[in-house]
Amino acid sequence: MSKKRTIVLFKPDSIGIWGEILTFLEKEDLAVIGAKTVMLDRSFLKKWYCHLVDKPFFSSELVPYMTSGLILALVIEGEEAIERVRQLVGPTDPKDCVSNQIRSHGKDRMRNLIHCSDSMKSFFREYNLLRSLKTPVIF
Repeated sequence: MSKKRTIVLFKPDSIGIWGEILTFLEKEDLAVIGAKTVMLDRSFLKKWYCHLVDKPFFSSELVPYMTSGLILALVIEGEEAIERVRQLVGPTDPKDCVSNQIRSHGKDRMRNLIHCSDSMKSFFREYNLLRSLKTPVIF
């Protein structure tokens, strides 16, 4: 096994349970090695969700939701981090999750609390997009 990294985004609907989710991940020997709080805009989301830009819900639902509140972006490191985090997070749709998976507490496929990278290729793409953000420190 080898230590790997993954991106995790805490979406706007997770703001009240950030600590609980972090504790859950840390108990699984996954370490936060980078963190950034951000407010996303449409321009960024068009790059992040480039595969969804042409979908009808992109402008009407996804952009308003993802710009509705603070996002906590994390770099998580651990043994086989991508696979392990994806298992802990669960399927996109909360209805398909088992009770101990993070997304089981989500509302629907979009408002599912959290995003995580699905591959090393995605990790590098997402990492570079997040690094490009010029965000002020929020106190």
